[in-house]
Amino acid sequence: MADSKISALTAATEPLTGAEQIAVVQSATTKMVDLDGVLDIIPVNVTVAVTDETTVLTTGTNKITFRVPAMTLTEVRASLTTAGTGATLVAITVNVNGVNIWSSGGTGLTIDAGEKTSTTAATPNVIGIAAVPDDAEITVDIDAIDTNNVATGLKVALIGTRA
Repeated sequence: MADSKISALTAATEPLTGAEQIAVVQSATTKMVDLDGVLDIIPVNVTVAVTDETTVLTTGTNKITFRVPAMTLTEVRASLTTAGTGATLVAITVNVNGVNIWSSGGTGLTIDAGEKTSTTAATPNVIGIAAVPDDAEITVDIDAIDTNNVATGLKVALIGTRA
């Protein structure tokens, strides 16, 4: 295919199916991939505010409910606006259609006292159930809060790839 200006190309008349071949150049090598192959490597990131920025966290189930497209989870993160203090960490459960994603041999999501992110947790989370079906209902529970009751502004990020 010769080089063309985008404005000179003929408009598509049919929706894409995902099987169309696309030329991709990497390190001076041209490779042909289909659209689905390209979309499968683009990360999906859904981040939600579980609480507001200033109210101290409280424990409880279903602190937020939302829906996501089909994806395969590769990572789940949490962050705070104000770090918790004291001996207890902030512990969070993420449920997909009512099932705890750490229930199948995984390790839960925590934010250590004095930290604002789960990425620095002494015990990193390990996802037990990674498959998220299309239009899945996601709920977030706060299982434990910091001893001194100062943590605020909880956000949770679901990171993965398109399923």
